[in-house]
Amino acid sequence: MHPQPDHDHVLILPLSRIFYLALAIMWLVGIANSHPNTNGRPLLLLPDVWQTVVYREKALAWKAEFTEIEQEIKGVLSDVQTGDLLSRTQSAQKALEHATSLAKEIDQSFTPVTVATLNELLYQAALDYVESARSATRWLSLPKQEYWDQAQASLETARLSRLKLEESEWIKTP
Repeated sequence: MHPQPDHDHVLILPLSRIFYLALAIMWLVGIANSHPNTNGRPLLLLPDVWQTVVYREKALAWKAEFTEIEQEIKGVLSDVQTGDLLSRTQSAQKALEHATSLAKEIDQSFTPVTVATLNELLYQAALDYVESARSATRWLSLPKQEYWDQAQASLETARLSRLKLEESEWIKTP
């Protein structure tokens, strides 16, 4: 004698439960694959649009770093000379390393095609700040008026590059 199959243990789900289960799974997948905006709310973006948003956020941070570097260089070139030559040279070296590191980061960062012009502006500003820091270091080593004038001129060039960057719609637009 063979046992009879027990049909009483077949799982039958109503169509509405299957629908709600599928909806919950899709919601969880959507939350896991969405990116938060600045307010922490999820954004559903295409990958290339998301890359542009991320790059723009980096650009805003880099712009702020340019301002920091500018202040460091201004401190080195200030008319009020405080500290000995070693401490002033260390400040100049710090500004040069900061500017060089930032230029390298901008150069090696992935740039979406849609913001290629923004990348050019960022990289040019970074190179101008590297040159400005280098000029300040040269002036400290050889404190002649012509080197001080060159350092001031290169700092002004870097400042103008930063201002040109700030005119970009990618930077101005919130």
